[in-house]
Order: sequence, then C-alpha cells, then structure tokens
Amino acid sequence: MMKQIQHFIGETDPYLFDLKHLTIKESTMEYTVPSDSCLVFSDFYKITQIASSLGSLALAKTMDVTEKTYFLGEKLRIRKIDNRSLDKGLKYCARSIEYSSRKGKSLVDILDEHNQLAYTFELDYFIFSEDSFYRLFKNYAITHHEPSTRTSLTVEKVEIEEIESSFFRIVIQPFSKEDCAGHFNQYPIVAAVFVVKQLLCAIEQFFEVKGIGLEQKKLNVDSLEMFLNVAVPIDTVLHSKIYYHQIAKESYVFVCPVCDDTTEYGNYLITVNYSFL
Repeated sequence: MMKQIQHFIGETDPYLFDLKHLTIKESTMEYTVPSDSCLVFSDFYKITQIASSLGSLALAKTMDVTEKTYFLGEKLRIRKIDNRSLDKGLKYCARSIEYSSRKGKSLVDILDEHNQLAYTFELDYFIFSEDSFYRLFKNYAITHHEPSTRTSLTVEKVEIEEIESSFFRIVIQPFSKEDCAGHFNQYPIVAAVFVVKQLLCAIEQFFEVKGIGLEQKKLNVDSLEMFLNVAVPIDTVLHSKIYYHQIAKESYVFVCPVCDDTTEYGNYLITVNYSFL
C-alpha cells in the first residue's frame, strides 16, 4: 500500500524519507526519526521537509488516490511549543483534511523523545491531477530523468551583500536538478524547504556579522511561516531583502520576501531566539 502511495505523490528518494520508519494507523500516519539524528540550526529545514512529505502521504491516504497526484504547498506554519533544546529523536504524527479534490490540509504533531509535544505544523495544499499539473508546469518538465546519487543538499553558501539598521540583502545561488532530485522528478521544482535552509544560513551569518557571538549560544527557530506564490525553477539566482526586528532580549523576527529579477516567489516569516549553552 505505502509503495503505491509513494508512487502516486511524485516524491521519491532522496527527497522522501525512508519509509521503513513509517507507521500507518486508522486515522493518522506516524514517522519516527532515529534518536541519534542530531540537527544544527540550519538543518531545521529537515524537520519541515519530513512533516511536509508525511502530510502529503497522509492526505493521499485520506483521498484514497489511485493515480498520480501532485500536492503543492500553499501556506505552511510550524511553531515550537517551548524553549527546550530539541534536535533528535523526534516523532511525527500526521492527520489530514480533504476540503475538495483540489484543496487539502495536513496537521502534524511533532513529539520529542519523551513523547511530549515539541512542535505543531500545518500545511495547506493545492492538489493537481497529472494532466492539470503538466498543463501548469510543462515549462518545468524534463524529458529524461536519471536517478540521483545525492544524499544531502549541497548548495553554495549564501552571500550577504549589506546589513543596514532594519534589513540586509542576500543572494541565494541557483539550485540544480540534482539538488531537487526526488521532488517531482520529471518537474524539478525547488522545494520551499530548501529555500528555508539558505535563509537560516543567512540568519546565522547575520548574527556573526552583527557581533552577536554564538560560541556560548544556541540558535533556535521559534516559528516559521511560508506564503508561497509561484514555484521556484532550478538554475535561478534568488534574492531577498530580509527585514529584521528584535522583539525581545534574545529573540528576533525576520521577514524574507524571496524573488529573482522579475518574480516574487513567496514570503517567509521566521522567528529565532538564542539560548545559552
């Protein structure tokens, strides 16, 4: 059953997580990350990536899909419940809501290694049949696809161009077809979570450039919200004029519109704090 659903949602290895850690229940799906999997600050995108894919699988199961169906994120929100350091042994529990054949939502509770709620996650989807997805994204399509041997995202370092009193500018180097392997393979669209990784790398550099030493501090993502307008194509240089504001002694909010020279692809709202080690 799961192999069929995996095939129908258009996500495969290396983008999709290992299904051997997946558990299917009557009304939920659960995925557990091995307890030795530790994450650094910029790897927070992996939590969002797992929750998004699990949400797609759960929604596909709810809809009882029997043919290729594409789930494209529209709005995403993930919030951290408390200030504990949470970087390993997470368990994901997803349920989904089918609003119509073209709209749906997934809700994911993310639990810590003590089975306590660590994050809440929700994602609204646009849902496409294979024909409608092709009509909309035919310019993204490739005629020949070879399996990727990539095991992790290896894009270039983000460039910070300037820092002013309320904003800084960054350049995100293009994502390649290989970077996006497994995410709609015939249509290599950049996953929004990959953009999140680069934004987090830029935020980490921001703290370093501002002289906020991180040697004795740990950065944490308190919340992330994404509002997506247009799918990001591969081989495209992205820019962001990131607005920032210190909202508490140890907490900042970053508003990140992401665009190229002609198109705004989406807006990302990230709240970050730091705790002392």
